[in-house]
Amino acid sequence: MTRPKILYVVPRLGEGGTEQHLLRLLSHLPTNALEYSFACLRRQGPLLPDFKKLGVSIIEFSTPHTTSGRIRRVIELARFMRREHVTIVETMMGMTSFYGALAAYVARVPVVICNQREMGYRVDTGARRLLLKLQMRYFSTHVITNARAIKESLVRGGYCPERKIAVVYSGIPMDVVVTPLSANAERRRLELSPDDIVVGCVARLVAVKGLDGLVKTIPRVLRHLPRVRFVIVGEGPERAVLERMRQELGIERALRLAGYSADPSEIIACSDICVQPSLSEGLPTAVLEYMRAGKPVVATAVGGIPEAIVDRQSGLLVRPGDLDALSDSIIRLASDPMLRTQMGEQGREIVRRRFDIGQVAKHYELLYHELIRGIGPNFSEWATERFGG
Repeated sequence: MTRPKILYVVPRLGEGGTEQHLLRLLSHLPTNALEYSFACLRRQGPLLPDFKKLGVSIIEFSTPHTTSGRIRRVIELARFMRREHVTIVETMMGMTSFYGALAAYVARVPVVICNQREMGYRVDTGARRLLLKLQMRYFSTHVITNARAIKESLVRGGYCPERKIAVVYSGIPMDVVVTPLSANAERRRLELSPDDIVVGCVARLVAVKGLDGLVKTIPRVLRHLPRVRFVIVGEGPERAVLERMRQELGIERALRLAGYSADPSEIIACSDICVQPSLSEGLPTAVLEYMRAGKPVVATAVGGIPEAIVDRQSGLLVRPGDLDALSDSIIRLASDPMLRTQMGEQGREIVRRRFDIGQVAKHYELLYHELIRGIGPNFSEWATERFGG
């Protein structure tokens, strides 16, 4: 019997949160009932070898970034979908998502999912907002978000009716174990002493992550607690800005810019506190990884972050851009080891109950099968009854 085919349409297999989500999901979805493949604008990226190991088919649809090239891209994608008898198309990430949904509409694919995993800070022009509305209202049969906040934002913005949108949370594996020996070795590698209080942050070095604000808080934190040290893990276009700020503020000894890490679990494990100062978010994987490691989290109350962190129980939430509140929260946790332990334990339990990838994969498996069979007119209600969110 032929297995129904699911095609994911993405720009490339980079190291971002969406690609990491797909890698974790496909590692836990059964392959005996469904067949998975990818359509990429570029068949490249640091996660390409990992996806190859899963045995999924990866096809490149590379055309020039011209009007005629984009039209050809949609036509070629549509032909591929028809030829391969694709049952579900799931699109993600910006304009690639739009092209994929349009091609699926042209090819008359039965189920077309728009997976929207951010609050829309990149939809910064009227033209892009219009295209996203067209995609969600007319080219997509269903919309999935990974946070209630994103769903509510889409409904408020008039992107599509609420009944079309389901919330399915992201998940991470719970079986990641970092021994104290490894965590201590990581501290030594970063030239951190055993009595330093380490504040860790894992993020792409882009403006929306609010890292310049975090760096600005460091002198104030040091005036209260000179032994606090900050480690930022990630790469991106803002690195030069952060390097310059570190020098101008005279905090070279207190701030490490550790670069990109494919697996930041050891750096998280050697941290005492973790922080996420973003100005806009969906539901960042890094926050779930902090909580899984039993670390108290200071984060901005944006996007889906408050759906994971319970304020003053598993972490401390602050308004985006409120640098005084951000520094006060870091100082409070750095000054209270018992509070750090209590919040860390609460956070780990929340992730175990609600964000375990094994459970999330079961949700997606059920969702895919039911979409193929046919879900009633209220997708939102159907998903809420089964998955919460």
